[in-house]
Amino acid sequence: MDPEAIDQLFKTLLHTSVTKTVHRDVYPAISASNFKLHQSGKAILITGGSSGVGFSTARAFVRASASIVIIVARSSDALATAVTSLEVEAKKAGTGTKIISKSLDVSDISAVKKFWEDLEKDEISVDVYIANAAKFTEPKPILELGADEVWSQMETNAKSPLYFVEKFYAQKGETEGKSYTYPSFTRSDNLKK
Repeated sequence: MDPEAIDQLFKTLLHTSVTKTVHRDVYPAISASNFKLHQSGKAILITGGSSGVGFSTARAFVRASASIVIIVARSSDALATAVTSLEVEAKKAGTGTKIISKSLDVSDISAVKKFWEDLEKDEISVDVYIANAAKFTEPKPILELGADEVWSQMETNAKSPLYFVEKFYAQKGETEGKSYTYPSFTRSDNLKK
């Protein structure tokens, strides 16, 4: 086959789109300004909420008028920066969302237990839980990583979200309509005890 024809074919493929519509910005169906998506009266808890996807999710809930957005992360400095940004976002959006942050290692079960006890003392019932905190290391065979590192990842990526869901589900008060999100799925139904 002619090299020029192959080159032309590849150039054509670079400009071909199988998607009819490409969105580069928020569109009405998913916009926080869409009243159907408002989260008024809801308390949102996001682990790993000080940066990346967790922070973007927190910002979206602020824009959607959540009453309280609670972000949890290990780094106090990152949390302080995130809280400042979210408070500015709340003011800009005119939502009045209260931002709460907690420096917390999600794999420290006793600290997580105290965190949930403190929420109960403050009479905060979480309506939406988003499990975003995760621990990753460089990709290596398990034996090269070592048992301690592999177990640490298991505690952060598997045990911690399960413990958070357990505490979320066990909250006193109304459970109907509560929802939680795990990295690969969302569940929103009537959680009945």
